[in-house]
Amino acid sequence: MSKRVKAPWAKKAEKVLSKLLKHKHAWVFDKPVDYVALGIPDYPDVIKKPMDLGTIKDKLDGGSYSGHEGFVADVHLVWKNAKDYNGPGSDVYVMADDMQKAFENELSKIDFNEVPAAVGEAPKETKKPAKPSAPKTKEANSAVTYEEKKEFCSLVSQLSDKHLGRLVKHVYTSSLHPLPA
Repeated sequence: MSKRVKAPWAKKAEKVLSKLLKHKHAWVFDKPVDYVALGIPDYPDVIKKPMDLGTIKDKLDGGSYSGHEGFVADVHLVWKNAKDYNGPGSDVYVMADDMQKAFENELSKIDFNEVPAAVGEAPKETKKPAKPSAPKTKEANSAVTYEEKKEFCSLVSQLSDKHLGRLVKHVYTSSLHPLPA
């Protein structure tokens, strides 16, 4: 049996997940919530789509994700579920918030769309872009800053399932058309 070659984005996702699983609070989020053992029978009524880091690892290892977007959405769902069920100020909420910040920090360091060099090909030299002499408008300068990414992720993580679905649908339909040059 031949081993399946993993997409470059999946290798990057594995590294991020590996770091998350080593986090001091990972034990809270590394397996499905056992609501019976924890004595919280209302959990399935409140949390309609449970998710945990162990399930994400299994999905990633099994090739269940077609791209990094599903991986990122599932990790965000882990934090959303923990915060929604436990509420601000609770230990689990604080731990989820801490883990979410660690995830966003790791995510900010990764370009999932970066195309790796072909085998045997020397890596291309990267030059630092020259600083613009005058600020450009958002349309002219499509580079998104770290702070903008961080704010966007924070806002997206607060969306309801319904609104998140609408956002995903909008992004998907928008991406079917080429962006103007």
